[in-house]
Amino acid sequence: MPAFVLFFLLINLQTTKTPSGDDNIVVTGTRQTVQSSREIKEKELDEKGVMTVTDALSFVPDVQIMWSPKSGASLSLQGFDERYSLITIAGIPVHESYAGHFDIQGLGRGMFSSIIVETGVVSLLNGPGVSGGLVRMETARRCRDYSRNIIIRSGNFHHSLMPDLFGTANLCLRAGNFIITAGISHQRSEGYILPSVFPTDGKYSQFHEDGGIRNGSKLQRTGMSIAARGNFTASDRLDFFLSMVDSPRQIPPFESQEYVRYWSFTDYFSLFGGAKYRRDFQIPSGKRITTEFSIFGHFHSDNLDDHGNPSYTGLTRDTLAWFAQSAYRNFSSGEHFSLYFEPFKSVSITAKAIHRLDIHQQKERRIDGAGEIQDWTPYEEYSSQMFAGIISSVYRRKYFKLEIEGLFSGMNILSQEIRGIDYETTKRVVTGPEGRIAAQLGTNALNVGFEIGHKVRFPTLKELFTNRLGGNPDLKTENINMVSLYSKLEIKRRHFDLRFSGNLFYYLIDDMILKPRDVYENTGEARMRGVSLQSYIKLKRRGLFPFKTALSVSYRFIDADDLSENRPLDYLSRHTVITSVGIYPVDSLHFGIQHRYASTAKAWWYDTLSTAWIADVLPSGNIFTVQVRWRFYHKKDLSLTWFVEGSNITDTLYMSGSLEARPGRTFYTGFQGRFG
Repeated sequence: MPAFVLFFLLINLQTTKTPSGDDNIVVTGTRQTVQSSREIKEKELDEKGVMTVTDALSFVPDVQIMWSPKSGASLSLQGFDERYSLITIAGIPVHESYAGHFDIQGLGRGMFSSIIVETGVVSLLNGPGVSGGLVRMETARRCRDYSRNIIIRSGNFHHSLMPDLFGTANLCLRAGNFIITAGISHQRSEGYILPSVFPTDGKYSQFHEDGGIRNGSKLQRTGMSIAARGNFTASDRLDFFLSMVDSPRQIPPFESQEYVRYWSFTDYFSLFGGAKYRRDFQIPSGKRITTEFSIFGHFHSDNLDDHGNPSYTGLTRDTLAWFAQSAYRNFSSGEHFSLYFEPFKSVSITAKAIHRLDIHQQKERRIDGAGEIQDWTPYEEYSSQMFAGIISSVYRRKYFKLEIEGLFSGMNILSQEIRGIDYETTKRVVTGPEGRIAAQLGTNALNVGFEIGHKVRFPTLKELFTNRLGGNPDLKTENINMVSLYSKLEIKRRHFDLRFSGNLFYYLIDDMILKPRDVYENTGEARMRGVSLQSYIKLKRRGLFPFKTALSVSYRFIDADDLSENRPLDYLSRHTVITSVGIYPVDSLHFGIQHRYASTAKAWWYDTLSTAWIADVLPSGNIFTVQVRWRFYHKKDLSLTWFVEGSNITDTLYMSGSLEARPGRTFYTGFQGRFG
């Protein structure tokens, strides 16, 4: 594939001019780098009827969204989970201190002008340990390029339960030199009831911690966000965002001979935000130096109640239970500072420093031997810090681009307290060097490239201390060696537009951290290899074609194995195919069909009683989605659209890749209003 594209590249280089604009403008920390990426713009989000960020990411084959009743939606990029990935809003990172997890399903997509997924060996400017990839959510640069939306959707009718309700609204306004965007979303679901044909009695089925598959969770999720971008002068810029997600829910009952658990999150709250300031300076030689400083923070709290009956009216008094109530408080804060300059015409250098502080606190209401619930008492508290220094240099020469980057980082535990006892912490600072080399040949429309790198990942606080025995504070860092080849082709003609991209990757992870038994361990070596292909063609309504049509086909193959245990890594489908067709008979009417296939995936649990590995198999599945959108009113500053969407209407299918079964049969309808 790369050789095929390179052949045409060499022909086109003689006649294609390098476009001016973003390719020659470097923004510190978020500059265009040599890597594979997929951008979903606002118009495409509207055409696909996207309501949340997770809906948008479902169209990217390198992305897999996992749902857990306890943690909500989690993100997997190119086979790596959230511990290896990074989410940014307006270029500011969103980081969670305890487990690296953030429930992004609470973010409505309304305030974002585009969502960009970067995979491969991503730039070290994103910080240490970013091996899986990067999800960048960009806010509006100009209000005239950004719609104001109100969307209301209802449906997903299951048995006698109330239908789901989802609403989102966003706006954009200009205040002086600042562009301000804001969004709010709310979702309510009564859950759903599994059909009798679906097995619910497997001890190791899908939700292993408490015994098996259960009905859908009852939840309410509210998200609010505000972002601002503006200039005080022509040489500086300020970005700011603040977001909140509140998602209390009830985890439905599951009963078996060994387990009876009824859980609810009476509190599940996240608040995160940050600010980034950028300024350009002119030095006597006439050259420009750009500095950038950003701060960010993330606070999360949750209260988990363990109930004694399925009506959720009383806390458990079972003396064998770990607790009647448990509460987490996690806090992260960080600072980034970077400096960018061009010592020569075709050479640029970026230096960056990063510092981060992480704190985790847990308290519990325990049950004494008489079955009485005790008062709240602190159980554990941990804190750590991380620092990193990065140097990135870029060489550009017409159609060629070369990047060489180096990073040195360190982490140490600041405190460790369990049940009021201070444990001596390891004063030793764990360090990890990283390096990356990337090259690209071609233009923005046609190019090939390669990336090679070495990365490290420090263990999270959850991995270090996550069980009743004090965890495993001696965990070593993971070392990841990465190679990636990619190509991209874009053609725009009178009758059609064509886009194609491909990515071939091979990764080796040494000292991979997994939890095969009671605690997290460095299990040994793991391997990930695969290919990702994406194609898109748009047929325009001119001459040959009676109406506009858009077709996209994406495919991902991944082979991910734990080489030390000779088994596949958990819940990764080897083959994923996404096909989407959109037909526009007239501008106001859109018919869409999407098909998503995911092959069989497995997870393995270690049974301490039988001392054997037991497999949990998620069967392969086909999800068909049909959508109709009709814009029945359209004026200069107002348009109204009715839409209807159904998935697997003639069948009941449960989506693989989730720790809680998700219904394949859904039906939604609603209205969208666009203003301005």
